[in-house]
Amino acid sequence: MSNPNLISQVKLQSQLQQKIAEYEKKTKNIAIAYGGDGTILDVVRQTKGDKAIIPIRNYGLCKKHVNYLMSILDGTSEEKLKLTLCPFLEYNFCNGISKNRGIAEVVVKNVDPTCALRFNLYVGDKAYMKNVVADGIIMSTAYGSTGYFKSVARCIFNMDAIGIAFIAPTQGINNIVLDSTSRIKVEFIRSADVIVTADKFKDKLIVKANDFIEVERVPEQVSIFGLDEFHCQECRTLRHSIVEDGVAIQDQYAV
Repeated sequence: MSNPNLISQVKLQSQLQQKIAEYEKKTKNIAIAYGGDGTILDVVRQTKGDKAIIPIRNYGLCKKHVNYLMSILDGTSEEKLKLTLCPFLEYNFCNGISKNRGIAEVVVKNVDPTCALRFNLYVGDKAYMKNVVADGIIMSTAYGSTGYFKSVARCIFNMDAIGIAFIAPTQGINNIVLDSTSRIKVEFIRSADVIVTADKFKDKLIVKANDFIEVERVPEQVSIFGLDEFHCQECRTLRHSIVEDGVAIQDQYAV
């Protein structure tokens, strides 16, 4: 039997796409991120943070948010979407050889999965950890803490800060939450091929001993309206009950 939630969501998607197209024709300074969390990062990359963003899920909207979002797109809502200012984290490889930024995280990983990275970690001008051996390191904003950082660190943080998580370290290393003004430096001890990502931006770099990557928050921020609505728990519950074939998640693992 077809899942009625799935059928109604398919109809809703068509209505939303039409409303979004009409809305974007009328607005110049706002972009709609229609999809999931990755879509927000795609829109940030496309707009370079120059436009405000309204994120809208492409399925799994609870009844409350169906009407609410439709009224926002129609311009008939008397309520205001909450504004969240998401700061950029920027990485800088060897004083400008390569540079990029993202609102979620900067990740440094070894290209070769059979060989760990060796690096020193500095906060400001002081050595924080020496001779770290790990598959990589994640430096995250509070916004990004619910993604890759959470999967590694098993926690999130909601303060104005920068989180650091270590990917498969050989030592027993605790994850770190630093003040948002902290300047972080990853200094490589030995040569390696590394992948450095800032959200959807990706660089493949060949690093040598004493090469370094610096990461810090920059003044620019992305304005996102309705991020709290985007992460509505009722919507999340509904999404988890819907898959493409209409089978509820709890039934997918039934023996």
